[in-house]
Amino acid sequence: SFHCPSSQSQAQPRAAARPPFPLSRGVRSQLPFSPSRSRATADWMVELAVPPGHTAFSWGRRRPACDEGNSVACGHTAFSLGAETCDEAAPPVVVRLGHDGSKGAERWTAEACASLAEEWPSHSAATRLKAMTADRVGVSLGLVLPRTGRCIGHARIQEATDMGDGMACAVTSVIIAAGSLRGTGFGRALMAGVETHARKLGYTYIYLWTSTARGFYERCGYRECERVNLALPILRKLDEKAVSALERMLRQKRSAQSSTRASTGGGGGAGPALADGDAPDGENVAWMRKRLIESLPSSLRDPQVEHLEVETAATSIQPEFVARGWDFWIARAPWQRQVGPSCGLAALRMVREALLSPAARQAPVPSLLQTAVDRGYSSDGEVFNAAHLTELGRDVCGLACEHWRLNGADRVGDTQRILHALARGALVILPYDRGLGDSLPAKLGGAFAHYAVLVGAVIPRGGDSVAPSPQLCNRLERLDVAQCAAGNAAEKVLFVAQHGMGRLLLIAPAVQWLESNAQVNPVDETALSRLAAKGWMASSVDLAHSAVVCSVK
Repeated sequence: SFHCPSSQSQAQPRAAARPPFPLSRGVRSQLPFSPSRSRATADWMVELAVPPGHTAFSWGRRRPACDEGNSVACGHTAFSLGAETCDEAAPPVVVRLGHDGSKGAERWTAEACASLAEEWPSHSAATRLKAMTADRVGVSLGLVLPRTGRCIGHARIQEATDMGDGMACAVTSVIIAAGSLRGTGFGRALMAGVETHARKLGYTYIYLWTSTARGFYERCGYRECERVNLALPILRKLDEKAVSALERMLRQKRSAQSSTRASTGGGGGAGPALADGDAPDGENVAWMRKRLIESLPSSLRDPQVEHLEVETAATSIQPEFVARGWDFWIARAPWQRQVGPSCGLAALRMVREALLSPAARQAPVPSLLQTAVDRGYSSDGEVFNAAHLTELGRDVCGLACEHWRLNGADRVGDTQRILHALARGALVILPYDRGLGDSLPAKLGGAFAHYAVLVGAVIPRGGDSVAPSPQLCNRLERLDVAQCAAGNAAEKVLFVAQHGMGRLLLIAPAVQWLESNAQVNPVDETALSRLAAKGWMASSVDLAHSAVVCSVK
């Protein structure tokens, strides 16, 4: 082994006859290393190039100025060589690469590109450096060791198009530099930094795909999911079918091109032309995702915009309202965009903020999502049983919640019952089938089951009097609720609702809402397969003919 005497010994430093670790870059100070040089006059330092699995370090008699962040030992001493691990005292940091312009970014970017080229040699380090520097679609991140200033990891995130329930991103080209650094905790540190950066960018979910590292990502909190599209911002204007067709066309074109045509990346940067690892739709590839945040902040809509939405929709749905006159009422319920498939939990949060006093809203409450998961009601925010949602509203949100069974056959009676609940100040969470495109109630066999909060109603005026404009009532009890059960008046009532997937109000006839609710339990194969993928049995679904009525305790 390499041997140096202790500082108390008067013997001169010497090297073993056959040192196992060759000297790299030779002398790092003013005087050369010499085993026979007098210790009193020698100021030297050597850096050892150690084999994989051991720690690289510098050693010397004194501490000169640090070079590139290297820590240099003082005095003559013996070192024990061990595997380099993720140091908690000086944890690695995640920095932005490419065109960030920060100090050290240029060097870190070059080191990351070298690691990528070594792992996936289909593109050279120079090609990767050019693409990463010009990337305006994704964000490349590097994992840097503070003590050495070396970039040892890389990951790239870009926007992904999920089911429209929030902003999502995907992480690609994840790598830790080859050698002893792998399997020592740096991969977890890189993923944690990537997730933190994604949260700062406003993303709610992070997706990835893998065929060889499922266990690692599961330990990092990722779960298998359906595939999503990695779309450029302009592709948001296309529907899911058009995006899939475009992806197939691009995939066929890429397969016909030479793998060395890396310069076609252009403004897309490290996009499809520089894709690394498994293909997103390759064999044995698993898509996985992780939720980054539980909920988003809520906000109040502009009342004037609400009134305009109601007037436009009401006169369009029921043209005779223009002649007969009508009245409406809308509760001031804050709106909150749902995160993931948590439309029911978002509905409960909106109701809680609308009904409770500011002091009551400030009281700490358990996590709504975690409680649902712990009770077995949900895996990632979806709740397919209205009774479970009722219990969460009562036990976690501090509301007085009732699980109503609607008649189904008596549309007039159900309409009047809901109107009376709204009249006494309650809000009603109604399961229904969300129509594609407009989210209005539809009859799709439960394929797109969703929750909406009924926050108001539009009711036609009685008699033959002509009213030139609609009237906004302070409270719904001012409306002639009983009159809605007479004749065909109930058929003309409109329910006003809000939901977690869009900021616009949903305004549709009460009969349309109730008919959608009556058939919302999944019965078609597509809906049942989606439930099976989430671990749910069809027998546990209970949404049809149900409503959750919430009020203040």
